[in-house]
Amino acid sequence: MQGRISTWTTLAAAAAVVLGGASVARGGIIQTAPDDFAVFAGGYLSVDRGTGVTGSVGAVGGGWIDRNVQMSGGLYSGAAVGTGRDVAIGGGLVSAGDVWLDRGTSVATIDSGGSVGLGRGVQVDDYVAADRRVDIGSGAVVGGDVSYGTGQWISGGATVGGTVGQGLRSVQTWQTTLLDEPAWGGGGGGTYYGRGEDVTLAPDAYGSVGVDRDATVRLSSGTYDLGSLWLGRGTEIVADTSGGDVVVNLSGSLSTDAGVTFSKSGGGGLLIRADEFIYLGQGTQAEAAFTSFQRLDVDRDSSITGRLEASGNVWIGRDSSVTGAAGGGGGAIPEPATLALVAVGVVAVLARPRRRPR
Repeated sequence: MQGRISTWTTLAAAAAVVLGGASVARGGIIQTAPDDFAVFAGGYLSVDRGTGVTGSVGAVGGGWIDRNVQMSGGLYSGAAVGTGRDVAIGGGLVSAGDVWLDRGTSVATIDSGGSVGLGRGVQVDDYVAADRRVDIGSGAVVGGDVSYGTGQWISGGATVGGTVGQGLRSVQTWQTTLLDEPAWGGGGGGTYYGRGEDVTLAPDAYGSVGVDRDATVRLSSGTYDLGSLWLGRGTEIVADTSGGDVVVNLSGSLSTDAGVTFSKSGGGGLLIRADEFIYLGQGTQAEAAFTSFQRLDVDRDSSITGRLEASGNVWIGRDSSVTGAAGGGGGAIPEPATLALVAVGVVAVLARPRRRPR
């Protein structure tokens, strides 16, 4: 799977963006990397209802954010993006494609390379800017200007605090670097650890590893090169990072049953990278950064302190939380004054992720 495209250039992005309530300088090309985000999807992003994200979210292939999702940062999409009702986005929303916000949703600003549709009661703190149409439903409030490209319709029951006009704001470009896939590989064969075992592994190359339910696997600072890794229900991975990061490289996949825990001690990070898919089962509790060079799925009721990033699609199940954490294995939250806003031009929107690996 070597040789992926690493840089995507925008067709359209924002004239100005707010991330976490602070303004970003206007003009120029703004750049970012996957680890600037709490959640980054190189493909399509799907977030189920009731999920909370502390930090910003990037989706190269567009996305759908279901109802009652809370995001403290911005949402940046390289293709069309939409939300269910009562979604809260603390920063700006930037999309190279169309934007649709269902009723009761709130956001700081909107920049769209396509059209913008705002449902009933949507709240936009500052401006709306679109290369094409802007349609604003009854009860919606836009605190600043409304800039459109080809046309507009504003309900009589809507409120606009600024000027409505054609081409009031130009559209910025945005660049991002996708994941660079390294080459690694574990040793041959495979190892299986039984139910309830307590195992300590030293940094080394291993084959594929399977761990039965309620077992404990202890890791220390250094690099582990494995094949695939499967963790049974209730398994705990305990990482001692007092001597530096614990890095787990998988030439295959990571798949877990329900209730698995990834915990760490010390000032380093727990970094888990898989050449194939990552599936984290229901109720996963993790203080770690997860990177997949295919897709990444997180089942419902999970809590991740760190970072989720994938070259392909990302799915986050309902009532989960992702807290982007600086250091300690989590992605640094982007500074408002330097964050690049992603709007990728001419990308194929990938298929929605399958919720469970077959």
